[in-house]
Amino acid sequence: MGYQEIVQFVREREQVRPRAVNLVLLRSKQLLMLYTLKLILALFPLVSRESIIKLITWYAVLFSGKPPRQLSALAEFLATSGFGDIAFRMSRLVSRKSLDRFAISFLMDGLIVREKKRLQEYLNGGAVPYSLLISPTARCNLRCLGCYAAKYSPKEELPFDLVDRVVREAQDLGVALITILGGEPFLWHGSDA
Repeated sequence: MGYQEIVQFVREREQVRPRAVNLVLLRSKQLLMLYTLKLILALFPLVSRESIIKLITWYAVLFSGKPPRQLSALAEFLATSGFGDIAFRMSRLVSRKSLDRFAISFLMDGLIVREKKRLQEYLNGGAVPYSLLISPTARCNLRCLGCYAAKYSPKEELPFDLVDRVVREAQDLGVALITILGGEPFLWHGSDA
């Protein structure tokens, strides 16, 4: 190996090192977010509704990168929307594993990771909703009193390709929560695809 090859090798290695360090730092932050969330979830069954709201707000302050004063709206939303009551009841009624999965999806991915995508879209002049509700079919095997699905033709269904495209685009834009409604989604012919 000659001098030029050694110089080239060192230059290539120096270019790789910052990327590797950034990947390690990103993965470390993700693991810290995950284990902090699991620790907070372990406290949920032991604390009051108000403390649950404080823990969620603290988590958002710690990992969102926003100053605490900007997150006061989050604390107010959690206190007034009924979310605190829902989180309190879930912590006592839902299995720990289910609570972990829900919280990781909702808090870590929804409020923090996808928030950056939604913010970027907003800065580019767009608006991305937090959640998307989609009804691929109105067909249902039940006839519940007051259900809106009975007011629509069960023959009108969205094709699988359209639903697939909408869901993928929503994910790319940063939509955090996608709910598939009906009728009964399992009766959707598009789900055969």
